[in-house]
Amino acid sequence: MVDSMKTLDKESELLSRFRAIPRSNIKYVGSFFSCLRIEIVTRSILFRKSWGDSSAKNTLPPDYHNDKHHIMMEMMRVDDCVGKVDNEHIPNSFEKETRNLKETLGNDYKKIREDVSIYFIPNSNISNIFTYEGYMNNFRRTILKHSAKIDNYKKNYPKCKKVIFFISDESNEFCEVYSLADKEKLEQGAKGIKVNWHIPYLDNKFIDIINECKCDYIIWFQHYKNFKRRKRLLVPRALIIDVKNFKTKGIDYNDELMVKVK
Repeated sequence: MVDSMKTLDKESELLSRFRAIPRSNIKYVGSFFSCLRIEIVTRSILFRKSWGDSSAKNTLPPDYHNDKHHIMMEMMRVDDCVGKVDNEHIPNSFEKETRNLKETLGNDYKKIREDVSIYFIPNSNISNIFTYEGYMNNFRRTILKHSAKIDNYKKNYPKCKKVIFFISDESNEFCEVYSLADKEKLEQGAKGIKVNWHIPYLDNKFIDIINECKCDYIIWFQHYKNFKRRKRLLVPRALIIDVKNFKTKGIDYNDELMVKVK
C-alpha cells in the first residue's frame, strides 16, 4: 500500500512522531512498571509487527489493536479552538490545516509527496478564539466521546482487554496571571508579568475528565508546549498515564485569569 503525505490527521504519523522523541521527554504518571510496559509495547521496534492497523475507514475501530499483547489503542486530536463565536462556526486547527493544504497543493495533496512530513501551525493570536475554555471543553468532549465507545472496541477485538487513548494535543501554551489587569496587559503583548504556568496533567479540571474516562492508559502527546525551566520542558513532550492509578488532587486554576501564551 502506498503511503500518503505525513500529516497529523494520519494515525501512523502520530505514532511515528511519538516513537521518535527522546526517552528523556516522556513522563510516567501512575504505576511505574505499568507505564514502562506501555512505552515498550508502543515504541519498541521489537513489538511493531504485533500491532494491527485498523485506522482505515473500512475497518473496525479502534485505530490499532494488538491481539498478542491484549491491548488496543485509539488516536484522537485536541486543540483549543472555541468552535463558535456569536453562533458562527470557527474552523479549528485541523480544519485550517486541511483547507490550507488543499488551497496550496490541491485536493489530492496527500498523494503528491509520500516522503514529506507536514508541520502546520495555525495563526492562533486571536484571544477569543483559541482559549483555555476551548481547550478544556475540547479535551472533555473528545475524551468522553471515545470513552463511550470502549465497550464496542472490546467487542470488535475480544482478545484485547486493555485500551490506550493516544491524545495528540495541538493546543497552545497557557498561563495564569494574578489579576484581570495583568491579563489585559499580557494579551496586548506586555512582558515581565508574573505568571503561573499551566501544567495540564496537574490541572484539577483535566484530572476530573481523565478520572471519568473508562480507558486504561493515556499517551498524551504535547506538540507545542515548549516553555523550559532549568533547561527542561515544564510540560513533558509526552505523558504515559496509568488511569487507574492517576492522582486525584492537583491545581485549581482560575478560568478568568488564564491567558494564552503568544
